[in-house]
Amino acid sequence: MFDVKDVLMGGATMLHTEALDLIRGILREPVSDYDILAVIDGPSSMKERVALSNLWRGRLAKLGLDADILVKTPTEIAEYRDKLGSIINAALRTGIVL
Repeated sequence: MFDVKDVLMGGATMLHTEALDLIRGILREPVSDYDILAVIDGPSSMKERVALSNLWRGRLAKLGLDADILVKTPTEIAEYRDKLGSIINAALRTGIVL
């Protein structure tokens, strides 16, 4: 079992206000797919993280939500947080913490 530290959400064309409305249940239809970065505590294998990502994607798909989910450790976040062009850098700059 994993301890999830943080979850950030973004999307290719989603505005921050639309994301907040979706979280609140106001928005009826998502404006794009969602990009989710989940930060888990402790070491885990890539296989375990891919399985977790697939599980969450499946659950969201049942709700009609299309999402790309990355599962990273705090070490990986620290390594890429300041690297321009990295998906982690973009998520930390523009994502919304859920």
